[in-house]
Amino acid sequence: MPVAQSFAYGTVAAYALLAVLWGAILVLYLRYRRAARAEDPLIALLLAVLALDAFKSLIESVYFGIVWTANYGIGFAALREPLSHPVPLTLTKVLNVFVAATVLTVLVRRWLPAELAQRRAQRGAALTRQLLVYAGKQETSPEPLDLGRLVADIGELLRVSIPRSIELVVTVEPDLPEVRGEAAQLQQVVLNLLTNAADAIGAGNGSIAVSVTGRRLGRDELDGFRGDRLPAGEYVVLEVADTGCGMDEATRERIFDPFFSTKGSGRGLGLAALAGILRAHAAGVAIDTAPGRGTRFRIALPALARQQLTQLLTDVGFEVGDVRGVDEALEAAASVGAALALAVVDWDLPDGTGLKLARLLHQGAPTLPQLLTSDTDLVERRTAAAPALLLTKPIRSDDLFAALVRLGFTT
Repeated sequence: MPVAQSFAYGTVAAYALLAVLWGAILVLYLRYRRAARAEDPLIALLLAVLALDAFKSLIESVYFGIVWTANYGIGFAALREPLSHPVPLTLTKVLNVFVAATVLTVLVRRWLPAELAQRRAQRGAALTRQLLVYAGKQETSPEPLDLGRLVADIGELLRVSIPRSIELVVTVEPDLPEVRGEAAQLQQVVLNLLTNAADAIGAGNGSIAVSVTGRRLGRDELDGFRGDRLPAGEYVVLEVADTGCGMDEATRERIFDPFFSTKGSGRGLGLAALAGILRAHAAGVAIDTAPGRGTRFRIALPALARQQLTQLLTDVGFEVGDVRGVDEALEAAASVGAALALAVVDWDLPDGTGLKLARLLHQGAPTLPQLLTSDTDLVERRTAAAPALLLTKPIRSDDLFAALVRLGFTT
């Protein structure tokens, strides 16, 4: 290769290196300038001067790199820059940039403890949030959710992240009742269970079976679930079963402890957070496992009363229309008129209390029979509901039929 061509290649490469290095110094300056300004104004000034020189040198490096590339393109006989100038200048600037980077590193070390403290404070805040979830005290915004659809969507996403040696089978029962919960937290529950199942199987062959079904659970079945004492009634049950290594009894008893983990450093709080989320959703969890036999998690979430009630009313001959909110209910009542035979109102509605709606309906149609459903059976609520009858959720069929008889219907 001719000497001139070698110098040209070398100079272009050197200017490209300069552009990258000076650019890196600018990034470091932009990252640490706030810490410098807050701790030592003099160092901030020196660093600003260094950054300005870095910016100027970056522009020069890009310019001379373009110039030399263009010169090489039109031939060495017409080089616009003499070889004697750029080469030593470039080598000097390469040396300068390393000196500047060293100085910047020394200065930055003064601020690292502050930034490190900030990172640790952020990690502490995250840990506090997780502990609040574990305790079931984190604020939530529950809404009606289709758990089957949520699980199906997550299953599709997870198929690409688990090893191909693991078979994932997702089964969702059609026409499931909704559950009341926060989507992000229930997604975390499903992801935790699926991730744990994949970890239990490891790199070998295995399978994970996920199912979502609607079931009526009696008192005897619910005694096997952890959590607050669950009332007998309708539930949506999420089941995740794997063919992994399983757990012994000592591990099974501790898996929901916030600082217990079988996965090494930094992997705790997963199932502890799950327990807190289920506590906040008035749900329960049952675990069947043994070493070498895999693990099966069952999550029981109370079915939303609206679906249960709609089915019960349909079974006794009512044609049921479903509306949400005070305004929509008043519009529906006005459009139906005298054909409206019964109003069933939830005490807590998204755009106003159910009691307010019941009173407005009573003003418009004093003879209209009404049922108010409530999560709690408080004496003051029962008194305030009159002349409407109050039913406590979960609503059992015999309680509903007795209330209908009291309102004058025959079932």
